[in-house]
Amino acid sequence: MSKLAKVVTATVVAALLVAVPAFPTVAGARAAHATHTHTHATKHTHKTKPAVHDRLAGPRRGASHAIAAQSKAVARLVANASGLTLSDGAALGSALAADQAALQSDLAAVADATSVRALRVLVAAAGTTRQLARMQFQVVVAADTAAAQAAATSTTVADLVAKLSDPTIVDPAVLDPAAGLLAMADASTQLSSATAAANLAVTTMLALSPSAARADSHVAYAAAEASLEAAGTALLAAATDVTDVQTAYSL
Repeated sequence: MSKLAKVVTATVVAALLVAVPAFPTVAGARAAHATHTHTHATKHTHKTKPAVHDRLAGPRRGASHAIAAQSKAVARLVANASGLTLSDGAALGSALAADQAALQSDLAAVADATSVRALRVLVAAAGTTRQLARMQFQVVVAADTAAAQAAATSTTVADLVAKLSDPTIVDPAVLDPAAGLLAMADASTQLSSATAAANLAVTTMLALSPSAARADSHVAYAAAEASLEAAGTALLAAATDVTDVQTAYSL
């Protein structure tokens, strides 16, 4: 929010009660009175204070607009997050709220900035916070989606294990269920790894504070991406195990 310099103009009105001579024929007295009144009028007009010019008025406006735009972008992320069903939705909401608060703090600090450099620092900090919020949103949504997929696949694995263990469904005399059970054990291990990797990605990003340096945010994001990639690989391996068993045992 830009803070414009306030111009205070002091207007002084002096009521001069000058005794008028009893006899108006005294011209000298009238002349003296006129001169005296003019002198006072001239003296008081010089007391008007000049307007104070804020040399940072323009840069302040620019900084305020830039930071406000970043804040609006984060507000949209908050709105989008609130419309999703995420296991880490509450944690993401808290992180984004902290990001919003940091942006509002940057916006308020614009008024007290004493140089263009200080304003640039505030704008840069706001940009970093907005970028962090975007990263947090992306990672949490992706990680929670992976975790949900792992949970759904785990249900399928449990169902296949039950069928493989039921001789009325898979007759050991006809088709040995051992290989299928071994594949399901591997699938369970893969799904556990996927869930752990997804959780690590979330923890990595949400552990960052809104004041984290841009470099730290990028390092954390790279680590989170690596965790998400590991989760995806594990999910694919589990899905392959499931498909292989379903095909081999006609389940």
